[in-house]
Amino acid sequence: MSGTDNNIIAVFVGQFPKVSNTFIVNEIISLRRFGYVPVLFSMDSGDLYGKSCGYDVHYMKSNNGLFSALLYHLWCIFTKPIKWLHVLSLVAKGGINLKVFVKYLKISYYVQKQFPSVIYCHFLESQAEVATMVSIMLDIPLCVKIHGSDLYCRENVPQTQCMLNTIDKVVVVSNSLKCHIVNTYGVPDKDLYVNYCGINIDKFSCTPVHRNGKSLLFVGRMIKNKGIEVLLHSIAEVKKSGADFHLDLFGDGPDLARFKSVADELGVSDVVSFYGAIDNSELPGRYAQADVFVLPSFCEGMPTVIMEAMSSGLPIIATNVGGIPEMIDSGVEGILVEPGDVGGLAESINRLLISNETRMKMGEAALFKSGIYQIDTQVQRLLAILKGRDMDTPPVDLDTLDRTKVP
Repeated sequence: MSGTDNNIIAVFVGQFPKVSNTFIVNEIISLRRFGYVPVLFSMDSGDLYGKSCGYDVHYMKSNNGLFSALLYHLWCIFTKPIKWLHVLSLVAKGGINLKVFVKYLKISYYVQKQFPSVIYCHFLESQAEVATMVSIMLDIPLCVKIHGSDLYCRENVPQTQCMLNTIDKVVVVSNSLKCHIVNTYGVPDKDLYVNYCGINIDKFSCTPVHRNGKSLLFVGRMIKNKGIEVLLHSIAEVKKSGADFHLDLFGDGPDLARFKSVADELGVSDVVSFYGAIDNSELPGRYAQADVFVLPSFCEGMPTVIMEAMSSGLPIIATNVGGIPEMIDSGVEGILVEPGDVGGLAESINRLLISNETRMKMGEAALFKSGIYQIDTQVQRLLAILKGRDMDTPPVDLDTLDRTKVP
């Protein structure tokens, strides 16, 4: 596919702005710093809708009137019959949902008005199906970044194989995810590119604020897959050991009320506090006040909360799932446990609560390694992928890190 040679990028997302997808905002800001113009196309408004985000967003669901959609189909049949039939063939193969085809093909019209040189999509979800149709209709190259949960929830779905074979460039957030796609779907290794979701590490301070070795921190969605119930059972064991500590949990979600009830039933409400959703501007301060970061998830891609915690100089206790082992070398930047292992998690928490020296060494190692995740570094890599340059370059070499950030 050709596309036009300019600095305009059509960015497709599921919801915007969304509190749990701050990495998309970070990426957009960085793209602008490099002189690119990202134009956002979102399936729907996010949970931060109505707050000032400073971005011009085209919400696709607000432009999906059935009558106008059918008129656009008729126009395409007469003016672009081969491309229209190409998209229809993907519907027949199960690669694109029929409802998505009928309702959202006309998004091509709105994208064309922006004259993008490339289409870039986050998550292998319905927005990727729309982006695929637009790519075909407008002859613009398509790049889709897969994060992990979006692929795992589609396992054994015929759409997945068809989509992977249709997308021009597939980007993944971890090497483990890359291996999974190669082994499960037979996509050649050379056709997959690793690009981390970076953060602005300068926002997070390695200077501790009132750290006393007693504060545990969790940041994330209040859902089962985050392993919060396992964490609460582990906290009950740690409490029985007589340790002096407190766990703060920040985040909202459908299971928040249930987790509070579990804390009450386990008798740990006096050492556990649920704060609900928190504004992103307040997160650096919360990391700075903590001693240990805990993320006992059952399923993850490349969690940005771990990147943030590492940039704050915190040792990490997390599970050996997804891309986390690429981030944390167990015994160096933190401790890895198996998902669902209540005893192992409790033992790891006790170990870091007891030993100031271990916490400090792991925190320093985490801070050093956090340089990998600087957003501008990752966006440079992303631009190289989008523009077809340096395809064989690894995401980041540890030897290139700025060592001056190590305290």
